[in-house]
Amino acid sequence: MQRRDYLMQFPHNLFLINSSISLFHFMSYFFISFLNSFSILKLYTTFIISVCRLLERGNRN
Repeated sequence: MQRRDYLMQFPHNLFLINSSISLFHFMSYFFISFLNSFSILKLYTTFIISVCRLLERGNRN
């Protein structure tokens, strides 16, 4: 009887484990994409700053 109950609960447990793993994957993917966008934003801002410095240098000369 106990074994049958465990077998009936097993798919549910598997589903819980699966959902937690997928949630973890989703969170890690979101975190990685956020970091990537942040680094791209940093590159973009440094590029704009360097362009502004070049323009200032050109205006001085």
